Amino acid sequence: MGYRLKRITLRVLGPVPGILLLAPAGILTKTFFGVFARTAVHSEQWMGGDFWAFCMGCVLWMLAFVLSLWATGEPCLLGVYVYGHEMTHAFWSMLMGGRVTEFKASREGGYVVTDKHNLWVALAPYFHPMLSMVVVGVFGLAGVFVDVTQWTWVLFISVGATWAFHLSFTGWMISKGQSDLRMNGTFYSLLIIYLMNMLLLSLMFFFFAPVGTAKEFGLELLDNAESFGAWSWARGRELWGWGRAWMRV
Repeated sequence: MGYRLKRITLRVLGPVPGILLLAPAGILTKTFFGVFARTAVHSEQWMGGDFWAFCMGCVLWMLAFVLSLWATGEPCLLGVYVYGHEMTHAFWSMLMGGRVTEFKASREGGYVVTDKHNLWVALAPYFHPMLSMVVVGVFGLAGVFVDVTQWTWVLFISVGATWAFHLSFTGWMISKGQSDLRMNGTFYSLLIIYLMNMLLLSLMFFFFAPVGTAKEFGLELLDNAESFGAWSWARGRELWGWGRAWMRV
């Protein structure tokens, strides 16, 4: 009942919730690319073998995705994506205390029947790279039994490929129109997806970047937020002044 009421509220408000998220999205994006650019220029040593292995994995998957889309009209490993998509719905439902009673996934599509459904359950497949999590989990488990330090390049290529897999399929599926987005308002859902993916990208960046980058990122984030707040306050005062002047006419 609570989730249904929230969905009705989102419909009534229309694009307003999404518009309110534009500012955080802009601030986070400006901060990320600003810190990334400075780090790349002034701390080139952080781009070591692990970083390039990750990039290689991304490139390899994107080549496979684009070529298969061009050759057959649909990307390769579509069935794997659909299974992972529905599994992520199920995982987040159970994470929030729900119970999955039915699960189906195939190349043609899939669905999950659960007694717990909310915004995060609906949008989880678009910001939670399930395959990347599986790869990290398998590698971590293997590390308990054998020495895997000499195989870290395999881990980073695999994480890069699976993360690119997540992003490419997310974009492809969104372009086709998804009921997961429409039920909470497409514009609002897209902003949530963008913000969550930017947060994940920032966390991955901290992993490769030099020590202290996270602190620099946080300080710049606060500075950008303060600058935006000051700009918004000034524009608001101008509008208020124009409004009062117009009322006197």
